[in-house]
Amino acid sequence: MSSLLLNSLSQYIFQHIYPKWPKRKYGIPLSYVGRTPLTNPRFVDDVMLIYGSMTLIKRMISDVRSVALTTGLEIHPDKTKLLHNLRDRKPTTAPEFPVVDGMQIEVLFFSGTQKYLGRQSTFCDQAEVEIESRIKAAWKKFGLFKQELTAKAYSAHDRLRLFNDVVGATMLYGCAPWTLTAEMDCKI
Repeated sequence: MSSLLLNSLSQYIFQHIYPKWPKRKYGIPLSYVGRTPLTNPRFVDDVMLIYGSMTLIKRMISDVRSVALTTGLEIHPDKTKLLHNLRDRKPTTAPEFPVVDGMQIEVLFFSGTQKYLGRQSTFCDQAEVEIESRIKAAWKKFGLFKQELTAKAYSAHDRLRLFNDVVGATMLYGCAPWTLTAEMDCKI
């Protein structure tokens, strides 16, 4: 499906449910009274719902799911995760799976991660988690191009250019906001 079509469908879905959400106190207020709360940053088919409690997020997911079904879209339960910022949430050894409209959704631990817009999102050691993820992705790219990168048939200049364009770009994707320690710099 094209990005334009997905953006249009996403806009249609949230246009129908968003007017109810501020009245129900969904989302996180960004400023003083009267300002629109932050509820659903999204890009194409990646949506992040911002909530204050488990009860509210269940209602928000239910709202999105019901309108999405009218367009022929469904929420994928395996790709839907709940990430929270409560370090001292009730301790558990196994992931929780609350049920929303018959769909089980995994609640990630405080240190859990979820990929969103090509980056690992977490509340715990954000830069370190992202760097580890980028290193793995860069090695995977190196593996895909190993034959070309190590073949003597290509000049060192061409191999270095390929390395920088493919492996280096993969490693450094989204690096601008990273706050590095000396140890992280060494890993890179």
